[in-house]
Amino acid sequence: MRTEVTKRFRFEAAHRLPDHKGKCRYYHGHTYTVEVRLAADTLDEGGMVVDFGVLKEKVGTWVDANWDHAMLLRRNDPLGEWLILHSMKVFLFDESPTAEIMASHLFDVARGMNTARVEVVALTIWETPDSYATVRC
Repeated sequence: MRTEVTKRFRFEAAHRLPDHKGKCRYYHGHTYTVEVRLAADTLDEGGMVVDFGVLKEKVGTWVDANWDHAMLLRRNDPLGEWLILHSMKVFLFDESPTAEIMASHLFDVARGMNTARVEVVALTIWETPDSYATVRC
């Protein structure tokens, strides 16, 4: 029997999508929600897929250090260099930081938790309460 567990994280960040035809081309912020889902065919000695505290330490700490209260920008966004020069928190992507790109990036980070027994099977990022992107393995 396969068992899944899910952990949610919230963080605040700003971004912009410079090639977007609508309002998202302007700098704006969101309260993002991340949901990470892990699965295992067997439980550990404690009866868990993974301890939620370990998941928080591995993924939540990465999110806090890199994305929480940061400006998320495409690498060639002219604002990025200025913000970095002024010691602001910036995370640069090779592509525009859409929810899809962010979910894919964080899925790769979370997959560092994969073991012979445990696998990250899905990661969802909500940009708003009604809009989200999901990456599945």
